[in-house]
Amino acid sequence: MPQFFYEKISEIGEVYVWKVTETEEALLSLRTLSVSEQLHFQTLKNPQKRLHWLAYRVLLQEALGGDFEIQYLEDGKPVLVSPQKFLSVSHSKDFATVFLSDNQPVGIDIEKISDRIQKLYPRFLSPTEQQNSDLSDSSLLHFYWGAKEAVYKLFNQHRLLFAQQICISNIDAEKQTATASVQTEHFQASVQLIYREIESYMLVCGFEINRSSGAASVYLNKKCIFASRTIVNLK
Repeated sequence: MPQFFYEKISEIGEVYVWKVTETEEALLSLRTLSVSEQLHFQTLKNPQKRLHWLAYRVLLQEALGGDFEIQYLEDGKPVLVSPQKFLSVSHSKDFATVFLSDNQPVGIDIEKISDRIQKLYPRFLSPTEQQNSDLSDSSLLHFYWGAKEAVYKLFNQHRLLFAQQICISNIDAEKQTATASVQTEHFQASVQLIYREIESYMLVCGFEINRSSGAASVYLNKKCIFASRTIVNLK
């Protein structure tokens, strides 16, 4: 499984992307599963899920240069307990990716770009984001989805609502960066986003840059008002 893409994200961490070309048998030959991993692997029935599950473990083994131990929270989020690093993982079709950090929680998402997302955007874009975006641009819509998915992983314990509580702004197509603002009754935070289009996939990663407690008076009545008033696209 050759490394397809690597990027060091400032002082935050490292992103690894692998293109999965191996069979299940080949991946099993690259990693010796622990007893707990074997038991979990046996519960996976979908061939694609089995392949993805194996792929990101082989990827992580390569990225760390050795063995590791993952535990899972009740919500299914993977936690890297040995070595102790912050971890986020994602996979889609032909690609698997991990974002590792020594310093702080991180989030990552990768998705194959498809025009089908043009039918789904009302589920994750606020009315303001819909008004200010080119809704025929599938790459842009996948960026929005990936950005909000990465942010959700950062604050998974809050069960954030994509359209109401995560707002994307400051999209810079040249630098391939953006900002996410999170607003709930209990806290508010800002997230730096970095995105890359790899072949026909959208990769988005994020990390928190600011956070403060928020009173109900700054909850803004659950309305997303952070989006720029400029029509945006990634083309």
